[in-house]
Amino acid sequence: VSRSYSLDPADFRECKPCPSEAFCWGKANIGPKEGYWRSGIDSDEFFSCPNSDACLGVTPFKNGNPSGECSDGYQGRLCAECSEDYRQTVSYSCSKCPEIQYSLIQLGIIGTAVISFAAIVIKSTKSMAR
Repeated sequence: VSRSYSLDPADFRECKPCPSEAFCWGKANIGPKEGYWRSGIDSDEFFSCPNSDACLGVTPFKNGNPSGECSDGYQGRLCAECSEDYRQTVSYSCSKCPEIQYSLIQLGIIGTAVISFAAIVIKSTKSMAR
């Protein structure tokens, strides 16, 4: 892996030192390490991702997104958005949305608990009124 790069296609002789948060493998081939994101191929500015597990970076010598890849369930700038069928939980974390059957079961359990609690309160109130 090279320790320098140049984003100027007219002059690859004027190379800059590779940033610590990047991989450089010659000429304009530069990409983010794991935990970092890059806005595009014409930028040599790298950003730390708010959820470092969401930013996979780029793998040198493989075809991939030069801005870096996002983990499953993540997308967008800094891999900070949840993909379709995922929901944001805490601290820029995304989790897969539950299946509809699971949601209906949860709703049924919660509904039963609320109705049972209301029945107990009503019964207690009537007992105390006598």
